[in-house]
Amino acid sequence: MDEFSDLDLVVLVDSEKYQDVLKDRKEIAKRIGPLLESFTGEHVSEERLLVCLYGPPLLHVDLKFVSLTDAAAFPL
Repeated sequence: MDEFSDLDLVVLVDSEKYQDVLKDRKEIAKRIGPLLESFTGEHVSEERLLVCLYGPPLLHVDLKFVSLTDAAAFPL
């Protein structure tokens, strides 16, 4: 991984708990590592996305939260 790369992760969530997980996604992101900032992906028409910046060292991680129902019905 070079200094310009980012990580794109898909987080599969039990459909019954999906709304609760969405409410807590920033707290979940904080548990991964030293979170500097995060924001949702509405600017790219992807409400399921949480764009995260961790560091130091700086690391850009996109967390896409997908319910199991959606994952089964549509390609990620």
